[in-house]
Amino acid sequence: MIKIFYIDRILAFCEDVEPDIQSAKILHFDDNTESAIKLFLNSSDCYNLVILGASDDVALCLLKKVFTVIEAGGGRVMDKQGRMLFIFRSGRWDLPKGWLEKGETLAQCAVREVSEECGLDISDLQNDGELTTTYHIYPFNEGYALKVTHWFRMRYVGNGSTKPQTEEDISEVRWIAQNEMEEVLENTYKNIRLVLEM
Repeated sequence: MIKIFYIDRILAFCEDVEPDIQSAKILHFDDNTESAIKLFLNSSDCYNLVILGASDDVALCLLKKVFTVIEAGGGRVMDKQGRMLFIFRSGRWDLPKGWLEKGETLAQCAVREVSEECGLDISDLQNDGELTTTYHIYPFNEGYALKVTHWFRMRYVGNGSTKPQTEEDISEVRWIAQNEMEEVLENTYKNIRLVLEM
């Protein structure tokens, strides 16, 4: 199953079993699926959309026709005290991430973006492998982009301070302890919650 987030709504593709997604319109994959996706994006009705009968490969092939696809890498970073690294951008808590640049791997992208967005020395970040992939849609160039973010587990082994990358609209970087996580969960994105659950 591919679950794609658009604002606070979900577009999901499932091969056979109907997922437990509230307030969802259920459609079967056919020649009208592309039109149904465009209607979903432009509708003022608040509903989720589930498309049944498409494998992940078939769904991704269709999504590449409908959206500008942007590959990105990001990190779920823990420090030596067991705290998790968050950024505050556009009024919500988020995890550091960014676009893949030409010639770099997704793992390199993830570490670079964490370093840049949080002001940390890149040599103090250790990548412990891929965690999950999330999908979200946002307005882009008079259309829509599908951001495919590949998340990596990371450890911060340094002792330096953080510095928000203000030119990326990041106003704060903070290490959040487990007992402070409720504040983050109340004001973050649904796709970030998925990463936190991994």
